[in-house]
Amino acid sequence: MRYLTEQQRTVLVSVVGLLLLGWGVKAWRLSHPGDLPAPAAAGATAPRGTPSPGGNNGAN
Repeated sequence: MRYLTEQQRTVLVSVVGLLLLGWGVKAWRLSHPGDLPAPAAAGATAPRGTPSPGGNNGAN
């Protein structure tokens, strides 16, 4: 690749590296479907600090 400048080679190698990394992550995620976090259940509790409907929010 003598016809590419140093900056062009750096960009090309970076793009190819990111593509390979992305394909590797995609392959890993497809082969390990059980490792993903489960979606929240419909009756799950609200995160801390959020007011509950009709409940005591600490304001008297």
